[in-house]
Amino acid sequence: MKLLLIREQGRAARRRAGGIYRSGVEIYRVLTSLGWEVVTHRDKSPLPEIPEGTDVVWHYGDYRHVDDAVAAAIEADVPIVVTSSFTNRGDSAKLLSAWWEGWGRDPRIFFSTWSSLALFDPRLQEISSQLVMLPKTLRLGGKSVPLRGRSGFALGDLTKLQMPKVMGGLRLEEVCVRLREEWPEEPLFCFEQHTPLGPPPEEVTLVPYQQDLLKWLGRRKLLISLVVGETFAMVPMEAQHVGTPVLYRHQPQSLSQTVGQSGVLFRDLDELVGAARILLEPVTWSAYSKAGKSNYLGHQHYGVGMDLGLREVVRRARS
Repeated sequence: MKLLLIREQGRAARRRAGGIYRSGVEIYRVLTSLGWEVVTHRDKSPLPEIPEGTDVVWHYGDYRHVDDAVAAAIEADVPIVVTSSFTNRGDSAKLLSAWWEGWGRDPRIFFSTWSSLALFDPRLQEISSQLVMLPKTLRLGGKSVPLRGRSGFALGDLTKLQMPKVMGGLRLEEVCVRLREEWPEEPLFCFEQHTPLGPPPEEVTLVPYQQDLLKWLGRRKLLISLVVGETFAMVPMEAQHVGTPVLYRHQPQSLSQTVGQSGVLFRDLDELVGAARILLEPVTWSAYSKAGKSNYLGHQHYGVGMDLGLREVVRRARS
């Protein structure tokens, strides 16, 4: 089978940041290992044409040239999958429906989701026949450090934590003040994966962009995921791989499904503080550290699910 993968260029040669970029690299690795011929096109420019013999196109990048990609695929009579980036916000579903209508409701156009829950979301029923499950796959390297060798709490990418829509009513400043009151000796960290919208709160140490984020996560006591508007939160999964327990807010299309009971769900600041206090007890910390690593191992086979989903797209387009 032959796939044309349209993926993100990357913010610069030295800054391989962002989940979309990293996932695009991993898609290529996994599918080629399963026997696919994968041709890539970086989304910095419009797609010139569909390579001969292509069975399916997967648009997995910036949406600047998605209209051109869809038009090229339909002209070549090749099915195309557009990564939906569906979140639990209502505007996301409206956008997908508008795209589907604008592209003439062509049955050769599909939308991918990495959450099985999205397949049954009532807001997506208008395009339900065109949804396809293409799960994320992760390949990581790193080792787990005991609790006694760790320090501080990782709060995530500062840019996302500065976006009200992504934070869903929670304010980073309030969280930092509360955590500092409870644990005055524990440093609070945000990392720079995108360009921040402003300086961090005074309680926070901003960690500059680094290639080896995994090693850094493995030296934190906890990963506290504060956002609710991400399409797929990769960093908590990466933290689990190196044994860092995860606390997270409800994301039905993301962490609530991928992390689930291997992490700790919290609804407000009081629950966050109470859960963190218990998690920092050595026995509890060790149990959740092991649970997180086991959860990550369950995601290593997801490349096979990706292969299955793309083959199903080709079958449905040809039938």
